[in-house]
Amino acid sequence: IQAKLADLRRTDYPADRLAILVVDGGSTDDTAELVQAAIDGGAPLSLLRLQATRGKSEQVERALAQVKQEIVVVTDADAV
Repeated sequence: IQAKLADLRRTDYPADRLAILVVDGGSTDDTAELVQAAIDGGAPLSLLRLQATRGKSEQVERALAQVKQEIVVVTDADAV
């Protein structure tokens, strides 16, 4: 997740129009804790923790219900 957060920081998009929501579907690799630590350190992120979902499609669906932006980009921790 650290590499993905660094990748997102390199995004060439106006910071005042960019909202980053990290969705954790109950991972066991400390993703949520690392993202929360980044948030606590001032990173402009939001974290949505989900438990007992039926997979990525439900996670995306629930995340989309949280966002207000007109344009949404979905990416994974292992995508660059």
